[in-house]
Amino acid sequence: MGPVQPPQRKGRMPQYSKNNLVELQNKFDELECKGVFRKPEDVGISVEYINPSFLVKKASGGFRLVTAFADVGRYSKPQPSLMPDVDSTLRTIAQWKYIIKSDLTSAFYQIPLAKDSMKYCGVATPYRGVRVYTRCAMGMPGSETALEELMCRIVGDFLQKGCVAKLADDLFCGGNTPEELLYNWECVLQSLQKSGICLSPSKTVICPKSITILGWIWSQGSISASTHRVATLASCPVPDTVRGLRSFIGAYKMLSRVIPNCSNLIAPLEEKISGMKSADKIIWSDMLREHFEFAQKSLSSRKAITLPKCSDQLWIVTDGSVTKRGIGATLYINRDGKVSLAGFFSAKLRKHQVLWLPCEIEALSIAASVKHFSPFIIQSKLQANVLTDSKPCVQGFEKLCRGEFSASPRVTSFLSVVSRYQVSVNHLSGRANIPSDFASRNAPVCTEPNCQVCCFISRTEDSVVRAVSIQDVLNDEFRLPFTTRSAWINIQSECPDLRRTHAHLKQGTRPSKKLTNIKDVKRYLNVASIAKDGLLV
Repeated sequence: MGPVQPPQRKGRMPQYSKNNLVELQNKFDELECKGVFRKPEDVGISVEYINPSFLVKKASGGFRLVTAFADVGRYSKPQPSLMPDVDSTLRTIAQWKYIIKSDLTSAFYQIPLAKDSMKYCGVATPYRGVRVYTRCAMGMPGSETALEELMCRIVGDFLQKGCVAKLADDLFCGGNTPEELLYNWECVLQSLQKSGICLSPSKTVICPKSITILGWIWSQGSISASTHRVATLASCPVPDTVRGLRSFIGAYKMLSRVIPNCSNLIAPLEEKISGMKSADKIIWSDMLREHFEFAQKSLSSRKAITLPKCSDQLWIVTDGSVTKRGIGATLYINRDGKVSLAGFFSAKLRKHQVLWLPCEIEALSIAASVKHFSPFIIQSKLQANVLTDSKPCVQGFEKLCRGEFSASPRVTSFLSVVSRYQVSVNHLSGRANIPSDFASRNAPVCTEPNCQVCCFISRTEDSVVRAVSIQDVLNDEFRLPFTTRSAWINIQSECPDLRRTHAHLKQGTRPSKKLTNIKDVKRYLNVASIAKDGLLV
């Protein structure tokens, strides 16, 4: 913990049904039996901070207990450690012709927690009072570096020989012949068994023909870029409107540092739409279509992007599009005062996800992007920053840091990924978010059956534990949410724009015309009125 202590927060429970609260308590009891949780008086400490905990559905069935240490992470000092380098890890893996990929089981729970840190790792159970962590947990500040140090002690000799690579809780073992791979794997298993470290059988893949590793497709000794790493500019269709072409040109210009003669390639397209309105349709002549296709083909001559170093500042700019059914992100690095392009990410949404609220899609975009770029985030010495044009997501993350829950359980579950990697979330104007905006509107279709990105998006959606299920309402066990005026009054009180609108209407005042950053407030004042119970209608 740093010189400044975190402020004390009162414990809060997620708004679950009775059955889910019982399930949450059962998870606490199960981990307490394993020694992960203890009563504060049993370890001789006084809890000074309570972190919010909630349930997340597991892909294999059942639930997982998740604790958000977002606010505590702001006050903790980073633990110095040598984290694995993604570039060197890929170079090591690319040399193998045969590979085994596995995953550690409950790795963080096998690391003891210092007694001085336990008082900041308190949790509130639904029915049995306060407990404290006595072991490390996923997302806990310093847990990643502690796990890295533990694995170095166990498999350090194999890392030196070049037959093992690791990143977080992922473990890779390789060889150039089946016999060499078998010998290396036996040695690794013996070393893990001596230390009492367990692997996940369901996540262990032996000698696959191809497998996705760190966003790249490994195939019998060679590595190629996955669909999600290929810039969407090279595969997008010809836009129909001026707005679509302007989006293409804007995203293309952002790549000017890696594309030779970028201005010459884009000039014919810019001349075509000069003076036209955004909604106008484009009549594509054969010559204009050739210029567009040539600009796409020129992407093959782009220079290599800059891989982040551990000393670089990472910036992840995210965006989600409902109309185009896509999410996208762009990774930038700040090195020696210069901003460089470091990578792209984009993915298609499923059909039913289009019906989600925009803030929920933006939250999914943030979670998927952070997960995609997590290898770079883990190895970085500086806190990564996520920039989004969604204010509700920024406010939802701030509420999570205060130990509160968002009105949308999807937003809370998705943003819990951000708290795991200790990433900050800040607001960015949508006008300045051109590359990620274009990537989300032109996300490529992925054909890889076991793609990690697509599987993560699917699992992340299914992991949300909602306060009320449809069956609860049909069985009259719970009232339908958001049907009472008091619920809407509480929701409106959490919005700063609606609070200001309510104050103006109640006092009979209007904001100054010089204020240009409160367009929503002025729009509400034109159409809203205060009911007798204080609800804005």
